[in-house]
Amino acid sequence: MTYDIKAIKKNAEHLGNAYFDDKDKLLLINHSTLLKHNQYEVIKYEDIMYCYVDESDGVQTTNHSLGYATLGAMVGGFFGAMVGAAAGKQQRKVITGIQVQVMTTDQKEHYIDCVKLPDAKLNDIHYSTGQAVGSKVEEIIQNNL
Repeated sequence: MTYDIKAIKKNAEHLGNAYFDDKDKLLLINHSTLLKHNQYEVIKYEDIMYCYVDESDGVQTTNHSLGYATLGAMVGGFFGAMVGAAAGKQQRKVITGIQVQVMTTDQKEHYIDCVKLPDAKLNDIHYSTGQAVGSKVEEIIQNNL
């Protein structure tokens, strides 16, 4: 079936790379990138049966070696500087992407990318967008029951 993408976008609520058209009960997923244009997928609300919010994580390294080395040198001389420099490198686990997986009645998986940030921590706006997409899809599933 052919859909009018512009009409769906006009009537829809935009979250992440998805458009939720409550009037016509259609979900439009935009898979377009800089290299691939006009890559859209349209799913009828009635065909959605399951969703899962996937948070991908990574490791972010912060380097404050110079500051810690200076502080260590003031406290413990040369060896203090060495310990301070080693302590200045810290790694922490951060969420780098949120994706909502949608399963339809034909057993196909569809993915809504809410945000992908390599080597960067998500802020509250990005995180809330991912959660809003998941909540919206859950609402659609509840209405289908």
